[in-house]
Amino acid sequence: MSTVPNKNNRIYYLDVLRVIACLSVIMVHSSAPYVVKNIGSFNFLIGNIFNSITRIGVPLFVMISGALMLDKNYQFSIEKLMKHITRMFVFLVFGLHFIVYFLIYSYKL
Repeated sequence: MSTVPNKNNRIYYLDVLRVIACLSVIMVHSSAPYVVKNIGSFNFLIGNIFNSITRIGVPLFVMISGALMLDKNYQFSIEKLMKHITRMFVFLVFGLHFIVYFLIYSYKL
């Protein structure tokens, strides 16, 4: 496979890896109920096999993101770093917002 993007700036093998990662994350979530019940049963065994095989999904997403972010022409600067840190902080605050609401409504604090 060629690593050169086509005219649409798509890297096809990364698209295929992204599809595999999506399907594996879906499989992890759908096989999880079988792994926590009836330990030792046939359903537990099959669920554990599928759950174990598809655990590659999240690390695969991280590697795809790294492959797309790291460029040979990438220039490091403090401004870019602060921009990324600011975005992560905003995302963290936004995520904490939902956690607080979850705690309030689920435990009636």
